[in-house]
Amino acid sequence: MYEKFLQPNQQNGLKEKTEWNHDSLRHYLQKLIGKISSKTHEDLHDTSKSIFDIGFDSLHAVQYRNELCSIFPSIPMNFVYEFSSIDSMVNELLSKNDQIQDDSQHYILTETLVDKYIHRMEDDTFAVNPMEKKNEGRVFLVTGANGSLGSFIVLDLLKQDTVSKVFCLFRGQNKNRIIKEFEQRHQPIQIFNENNNRLVLLSNMKLSDEFLGQDMDTYNQLCHEVTDIVHSAYRMDVS
Repeated sequence: MYEKFLQPNQQNGLKEKTEWNHDSLRHYLQKLIGKISSKTHEDLHDTSKSIFDIGFDSLHAVQYRNELCSIFPSIPMNFVYEFSSIDSMVNELLSKNDQIQDDSQHYILTETLVDKYIHRMEDDTFAVNPMEKKNEGRVFLVTGANGSLGSFIVLDLLKQDTVSKVFCLFRGQNKNRIIKEFEQRHQPIQIFNENNNRLVLLSNMKLSDEFLGQDMDTYNQLCHEVTDIVHSAYRMDVS
């Protein structure tokens, strides 16, 4: 059933990696992304924009990576999330084409990062003084709520009487995209009713930003209300 979805297309007759340049690779990626997500060339005209902003989802990402692996071997599972614009993908793929990745160096960097945070935890002697929460019941902050896993988590949380509110952080600005993706999965979209005060959609998610991509008032509200965090969005950067 999933063979066509999971297996890359081997009948493309594509160029060898050494023949790619910025223009030819950019054109190919636009065509491939358009084929997978049913987007037009006009939709993908701005190659500096994240493909997730135009409706790409986690299932598209899996299929897209599998197609790329037929040309560029050893592409990481998180490639599409780490390089989400066509321009950044082109630059990364061409750089991989020109140099061999040093896995031993990656291992050393990972080890250094782990040691860094272990030492931080050992040295952290300050008492935790949590903010006083203003709400009754548990309040969840969920990332990746429009993904296959995140959407089911949100629906399950809203069924719990002990959960008073769910904040959903998502990439991009188009909130209707989340509703459409729920609809495509045949999931109930009544939860997005404007009168449903238990569900709050927060756009422009940027986890590397000091305020998660939100304004100061919204960020302060999250600090005072959220009791639990479910991080189902890819990829979490702890560096």
